Amino acid sequence: MLVSPADRFAEYGWGSADLTVQVLSALIVEDRAGFAPQLRRVLVGGGVQSQWLAHRDAVDLEPGRFAEFDVILLDALDLDSQQDDTQCSRLKSLDVMEQIARLPESDRPEVIVYSTAMNRPEVNIPVRQARVATAFYPSITMLERAVEIVAGERDGQTDEPVAADWQEIDPRLTPESDLFLAHQLMRTHGPSWRQVWDADAPFDRAAQRWITRNVLGVLALDSGYMVAINAIRKISGLPRLFVTS
Repeated sequence: MLVSPADRFAEYGWGSADLTVQVLSALIVEDRAGFAPQLRRVLVGGGVQSQWLAHRDAVDLEPGRFAEFDVILLDALDLDSQQDDTQCSRLKSLDVMEQIARLPESDRPEVIVYSTAMNRPEVNIPVRQARVATAFYPSITMLERAVEIVAGERDGQTDEPVAADWQEIDPRLTPESDLFLAHQLMRTHGPSWRQVWDADAPFDRAAQRWITRNVLGVLALDSGYMVAINAIRKISGLPRLFVTS
């Protein structure tokens, strides 16, 4: 069971009126060179020891390094990497959370995800389905209330997705459709991932068979190869592909 910062305060015998966050440490995982220093200044000003790391570096950290922090503040999107690498998904946060998930639950820091697009289904759904983060905020709320959030307050979070949010990604998807797992599976299979990131890729029958066998069930679909491709393209930040016969 994850231990929240508020619970840690209770362990130290401090009541809510005595709270100070000087004992807490936070790692900011953020690609925006403008936002990250702002957020760090807010945290340091409130007594939170903090460091900043880009997504591309965070995914290479050994899981134990994350355990050195009380809280991980994780931007859901890594737009800089996607601009530099056309094969990259903007949801690099999913890879970071997979790294953290390798830790025993008792050793995991609390993970809080934020984004300017946190209320969009293609962001809100997969970051929750990773089952690592415990809170989800718009970026502006994170910046304005960072110290309080690190200290355990949980007001102002983005609403949980509803069935209509899966259907906004594709009408055939349901809350049983695991977009997180589908995304991560396809990222590990080069030919299938090329069908996602490369809009000009020739049709690959072997990739189609692999996706049919390994991904459609995860998305709770009996058929729909292109539904899977387009759903993962959407959450990866890529435009929909239209197939003409």
